[in-house]
Amino acid sequence: MEQNILFLKEFTKELVRTYKKEYKIPTEIPQDYFIQKSEEYYIKEEFKPSIKSESILNKPTNKTNTNFKIKSNINAKETGFQRQVAPKISPSANQSSYSEKSPNETISQILKDGGVIGIECPGPGRFLIIRRFDRALISKISFSKQDINGVIENFSQQARIPRIGGIFRAIIGNITLNAVDADFAGPKFLITRVMPIRRF
Repeated sequence: MEQNILFLKEFTKELVRTYKKEYKIPTEIPQDYFIQKSEEYYIKEEFKPSIKSESILNKPTNKTNTNFKIKSNINAKETGFQRQVAPKISPSANQSSYSEKSPNETISQILKDGGVIGIECPGPGRFLIIRRFDRALISKISFSKQDINGVIENFSQQARIPRIGGIFRAIIGNITLNAVDADFAGPKFLITRVMPIRRF
């Protein structure tokens, strides 16, 4: 019993003699510690940039001037291409050529255009309406009452159909004329081109 007490006393003295100041855990850990440790633990060695690659990545790049101007007016001789503008077929543009011709010659001249499918004369002093496949154009050509009667009479003679007043209809080839031959309504006509039916 006495030996045990003596052992405890000696053990206690040894603890007191070798006692060191307790290590205090810091309450605040710097943020750089986590960044540095995360890079060390999570980035493998083979994926870390080498010294050569780091120097290339960190090398300042020279800014080039990317501003440029678009040349709007391009000369046709420089490109070798010429801009082809489709001619506008307008009856008003051909007014000068039609004014010197008779009404029948004017009708024949207009019908020479394969794109014309109809010519409408609403009455004396009113402009002709030239109908095409996709649109109708109001021309600057107008006929008097005598001119309209002359056109109807021309179809009457070629088709050999007499005019008896009222409604008149004549067919010459693929051209059909429908006219109102009456004084109270004013003479008027509609010329249509019968297009051939395509068979497949």
